[in-house]
Amino acid sequence: MSTYKIEEVKAVDASGAAQDVQVGYRPYLIQNAGETPVTFKEKDGVAATAENGFAVAAGATLPIVLTADTLSVFGGKANILFLQEG
Repeated sequence: MSTYKIEEVKAVDASGAAQDVQVGYRPYLIQNAGETPVTFKEKDGVAATAENGFAVAAGATLPIVLTADTLSVFGGKANILFLQEG
């Protein structure tokens, strides 16, 4: 089992429209930093919406290490926690 430490935190405000975040296949966690659900998905030519993404509840951190090239975030404020193994 790998252990990780937080290397960088990127704040994203996608309250009005979906925002793209370049991840570059680095491992990350997503944390909802707002008071409404945040939806995210890998950007595969289609931006995240409430219907096609994975929702994270207000104030929650999804406890699964993920990776993607580009992430699409929609619906509120989120922190992308970039991780480093070690």
